[in-house]
Amino acid sequence: MREKANISPIKISRGQIVGIGKVKIPMTEDFKYEIPVLSFLVLEEANKKKFVSSCIHLHTDGYGASDMTAADDMVENIKGFLKSNFSRLQPDDAWQNLMELSRIRTDENSVDKDTVELWDAYRDVQFMLAQQGVSTDSAKTLRKKMELLQQRIDWLENETERLKGVISLRPVSVPSPIVDYTDIRKVA
Repeated sequence: MREKANISPIKISRGQIVGIGKVKIPMTEDFKYEIPVLSFLVLEEANKKKFVSSCIHLHTDGYGASDMTAADDMVENIKGFLKSNFSRLQPDDAWQNLMELSRIRTDENSVDKDTVELWDAYRDVQFMLAQQGVSTDSAKTLRKKMELLQQRIDWLENETERLKGVISLRPVSVPSPIVDYTDIRKVA
């Protein structure tokens, strides 16, 4: 068995990284756009014992008393931002806005330092996890993604039946759009 390496916590200006993940905002009845998978970091704020989850692509944060509460808040804020973006702008302009937000370079001579810091930390965590023998794209993760996809299919089929009036109750839970999350506190 491989011995775990001694890994230092990864800190950035906003706090210590406690996790990384990906979120997929699905097309829905009231949001008809296919958004690519978005990457995010979860940080524990220094000396506050509060968490912030930050979507690197869209500069959208979420806050909470736990890492997953912050991630769920971020997802809701992403959904709100995307709906607003596509309702107030023409589609071509809305897509252009998303592309501009996700850029590291703001023009030929400057970079968005906050975005660079977040992407660097995200990649550092990926390499730190790899050093620990933890893959951020393993078969286990793919199986989990397939299970989540099946849950979404089941939920959508149930919702379709409910809307047709065949059944009257909503399913107990709506599947989470978070398709991958690694809590690095459990690995290091």
